[in-house]
Amino acid sequence: MIGDDAPSRSRTDDDMVKPDSRPACRPGLDAVRITNLQGLPPLLRESQIVPDLIKVSASTFRRWVRQGTFPQPTRLGGIKFWSAEQVLEFLARRFRDTP
Repeated sequence: MIGDDAPSRSRTDDDMVKPDSRPACRPGLDAVRITNLQGLPPLLRESQIVPDLIKVSASTFRRWVRQGTFPQPTRLGGIKFWSAEQVLEFLARRFRDTP
């Protein structure tokens, strides 16, 4: 068979997927975690914010928007967008206010 010539190797620890070493976050302030700020587009949709930038459920995010905790979106063609700058300011404020 083709490929039988390839030397076999055993699995090592490097091959195994390692669980996230960060502690599990609780809902609320501790759940806000910046993951990747490089290359953000200037306008973000909800699906780009939750759960990629803010580690909370979609319902928590929507409640924050409704209550004014999170910045209000801009509507373009009936689609909600948030300014990346506003999102980053929100994250910075939450981390600054978190003990």
